[in-house]
Amino acid sequence: MANSNSHSEISSQETIIAALGDLARNPRNPVGRFDQTALEGLVTSVRQVGVIEPLAVASRAVWLAAFPDDEPAIDGRPYVVLAGHRRLAAAMQAGLHDVPIVVRDDLAGRLDELVLHENLHRLDLTPLDEAHAYQRLANQGLSHRQIATHVGVSQGQVSKRLSLLKLPPHAQDALVQGRIDIATALEWAHAPRPVTAEIELIVGEYLTKAATTTWEWQSVLRQAQRHVAAARALDAAREVASAEEIPLVEDPDVTFKHRAYLHELRRPAEIAKARADGLLVVSPGWGGPDDPPRYFSTQPQADATGEGSAAEAVERRERAKAVKSREEALVTLAQEKIGASEYRAILTTSVLYGLRVDSYATKIAMKVATAAGIGPTDADDYIDWLRAARKNTTHREQLALLLVLAAAEEAARSPYVAVGQEDLWYYRILTDHTGYTPTPWEAKRIRQAKEK
Repeated sequence: MANSNSHSEISSQETIIAALGDLARNPRNPVGRFDQTALEGLVTSVRQVGVIEPLAVASRAVWLAAFPDDEPAIDGRPYVVLAGHRRLAAAMQAGLHDVPIVVRDDLAGRLDELVLHENLHRLDLTPLDEAHAYQRLANQGLSHRQIATHVGVSQGQVSKRLSLLKLPPHAQDALVQGRIDIATALEWAHAPRPVTAEIELIVGEYLTKAATTTWEWQSVLRQAQRHVAAARALDAAREVASAEEIPLVEDPDVTFKHRAYLHELRRPAEIAKARADGLLVVSPGWGGPDDPPRYFSTQPQADATGEGSAAEAVERRERAKAVKSREEALVTLAQEKIGASEYRAILTTSVLYGLRVDSYATKIAMKVATAAGIGPTDADDYIDWLRAARKNTTHREQLALLLVLAAAEEAARSPYVAVGQEDLWYYRILTDHTGYTPTPWEAKRIRQAKEK
């Protein structure tokens, strides 16, 4: 073993040769693992030419002055490695007996920063390792910006990693074990308090079932988001019911015995008439962040084909045929490139008609886009799909156009409501761009609308 006092005679920039047995691993380095595949290339190089870049070390005395509890781990060795753990591991595997070192006692006070930089840029840190390292630097008084500058990463990465420390212990364990991916963990960490509280109510069930996959943990998050969205939608509907002094219907499918589509009101004129007749009620929206409460009439909309279950059955079948036919046309349209001027005209007209892309329209767009083979393909639900669609650069404009046309499709599906100007505009788009031919049932309704 080299003389333990030799370091005091060495300049901080002078390279010396030290036996591997004289070098203690940094006890405070969170990394105790290496990617063996990535390390093999370094081992081969070290066998051929040795270790070229010296390891940065601190002397035993300086180290123990700062970290006296580490004496058992150092075990009498004269040096502690600050930077170069992968080179040290490669040298050991290559069968070397000594390596070049540079004594840098001046770096001992910047231990966390040095260790973090060493490991981060060699992909040795897990996201939580990284988060804890950043937190130690923050505890020393460094701001997120200063940490980012010193370590050589973006300030955003520092903030995101630190947010992982907000996760409950079971979520952090799942991240370390690879049962939850970093994207889901970050979304969980940034979720508003109502969502995280709901997660805690749900997660116990998943823990007892020993959830082991990322998909299952994503399901916890999505389920909590849906519960919170539903509660928020119900609160919004209660406020409308109180302000407008109309009854609240919490579940229209239950109240109207799964025939809510016959009672729902979408157009302002329909809502105003039902209000004047004392038939207006309000119900929670679909649960999307921008979905307002929905209005219904306590009486079903008048059936132009006459009363009776047989006539209603015919009407439903014809409407279903029309919906299927239009969806097929939308699939064709989604696969085509629309000229810039026509694209702007469609977007502009949709805004002027007041068409709104709500959760129902998004579900239509998701279904059509999937059939057309464009946009996100692995979304769990329409919320995931819309989030992924916003990031999609390949089909960005097509997806935006499809969302607008899906809103027009939603309006066209309103049961037993006369065809309006926005519907005629929508039919013209389908006809002009896909050669769409309305079904006989649609043609009759279109003709009646034009005759008014």
